[in-house]
Amino acid sequence: MSYQRLLEGKVAIVTGAGRGIGRAIALGLAEAGAAVVINDRDPANLTVTASTLAEIQATFSPAPGDIANADFARALPAVAVERLGQLDILVNNAAIFRHASFLALELDAVDDVMNVNYRGPFLLCQAAAQYWVKTESPGVVVNITSVSASFSQPGVSHYGATKAALERLSRCMALELAPHGIRVNCIAPGGPILSDFIQGIIGQPGSEAYSRLRPPIGRLGEPSEIADAVVYLASDAASYVTGAVLTVDGGLTLGRRW
Repeated sequence: MSYQRLLEGKVAIVTGAGRGIGRAIALGLAEAGAAVVINDRDPANLTVTASTLAEIQATFSPAPGDIANADFARALPAVAVERLGQLDILVNNAAIFRHASFLALELDAVDDVMNVNYRGPFLLCQAAAQYWVKTESPGVVVNITSVSASFSQPGVSHYGATKAALERLSRCMALELAPHGIRVNCIAPGGPILSDFIQGIIGQPGSEAYSRLRPPIGRLGEPSEIADAVVYLASDAASYVTGAVLTVDGGLTLGRRW
């Protein structure tokens, strides 16, 4: 999709940008004119994203690291400002998933998922918001959640809980930060989206799980369609939108009984 340089002159951070949805978001923001700090804890994956951005002559800066590390998460917004001069948009996309029944869940697995899916985004949001308030600058946060935040499925209790927590955090942030010109919204993908992350959860295309999750729209989603939604929410086209959760799932959750 042509984004008509909707984000010209803006600087964005995208976490989990090494593959799938995160890579598509970084590319979409860059195509819309933004300079992008790309983050992932896997340097090899981040190198592939960097090559993709270089092909379209985007302005970008790789920042490999694990947002589960509190010091790294707190520092990343300042890294963007130091390297690219400012920060306008924060996209919290990084997430991990470990399928396990509630009765079999180990505490270490719960902690790992919580640290990446909730605590890391919390710290990034806080640091970015502190920068925007201090500099009296407007800002935009887009948190990538999941339909699992609202719809229950076996084996995802810990994952869904982190995404629900992130949605509640986002709404509270939106309320508190609106007077400072800071907008906060969520995108809840589902469908499923064709990405390595989703395939790791439900298997390969053609599997029983894929067939069961086929949405009413009649096809599976593409990572670029999540990127389209991010560009919209990050742009002035959504200047009156804050505290919202935009579900992008092809209609999967319309009356769905899991």
